[in-house]
Amino acid sequence: MVDTGLHARIHRLLNRGLSGQATIEARVDWPLWQFPFLLVGQILTPHTDCVTLIVVLLLLYGFGYMWVRGLVGALVLERTRRGVMLVAGDTLEEEFKLYNRTALPLLWAEFVDSSELPDYDPSRVVAVPRLNHYRWHASATCHQRGVYRLGPGRVVTDDPFGLFRLKIDLPQIQNVLIYPRVLQL
Repeated sequence: MVDTGLHARIHRLLNRGLSGQATIEARVDWPLWQFPFLLVGQILTPHTDCVTLIVVLLLLYGFGYMWVRGLVGALVLERTRRGVMLVAGDTLEEEFKLYNRTALPLLWAEFVDSSELPDYDPSRVVAVPRLNHYRWHASATCHQRGVYRLGPGRVVTDDPFGLFRLKIDLPQIQNVLIYPRVLQL
């Protein structure tokens, strides 16, 4: 059993210098726990296989961490709602743009939305080339009048090896008011 205090220290170390909205988590850490055994084995009985395993482990984890760390400030989500006034029966339309402002390609990113509007789910999994953006549209028919919340959202991605996970919270919330349909008498 691994000490939770150790996990908290590792979590603080991985997220040092990040804004409160971005979080990096180690998803697969069991190979790192073999590092001390490989090091002791190399000291006691030197062999090229131990050195190779140590170097490959350090390179994989270093590359994975630098990959997600490089994406932290470079992922920007822009959310735009079309139309100002909505009446029951109208269609709510939103446009999303996920910008990747780094030289690394974004192999996959999941946008998870927490909007309250019934039958509306703009969540998506997308891939964005380097120094580019991906755009998608989401729409829903507003069946019921009321005040609903659009947002907050979260962007989640991993490094190519799946060793580290990056979560970026998007706390922007927008309220949408859906008016009742006015009937002609």
